[in-house]
Amino acid sequence: MERLTGRDLAGAQPRDRLCAGLRARGLCRRQRAARVERVALGWLAIAVVVCLYAFGGKALPGVHVGGLFNLNHADILARLRAPLGYWNALAFVLVLAIPIAVRVAVDSTRRDAWRLAALFACSC
Repeated sequence: MERLTGRDLAGAQPRDRLCAGLRARGLCRRQRAARVERVALGWLAIAVVVCLYAFGGKALPGVHVGGLFNLNHADILARLRAPLGYWNALAFVLVLAIPIAVRVAVDSTRRDAWRLAALFACSC
């Protein structure tokens, strides 16, 4: 694709300007879609870590690694609430990640390992 500068477009017909603008906008859309996908995959990764930490506190409350992390966060209130502190917020984070995980799981262009990981994320 040829790149047009402002000097090239100065003497161009309005139709040529429109076509150049639409081509540039198409490129921006593809880049924006890639950025949105990266943000969505980041959200999915954060949600999986939060999910594992929350369920780890219920399944393995005695596990702690020095001062790094402690899974005994259900000693005060026996609800899934950590690490966000409120169980509805935890549910909201996880529910927002489900469509992203489904999208990754059904994407045939991705490697099978990533698709299986996304399927596991759906079960969290």
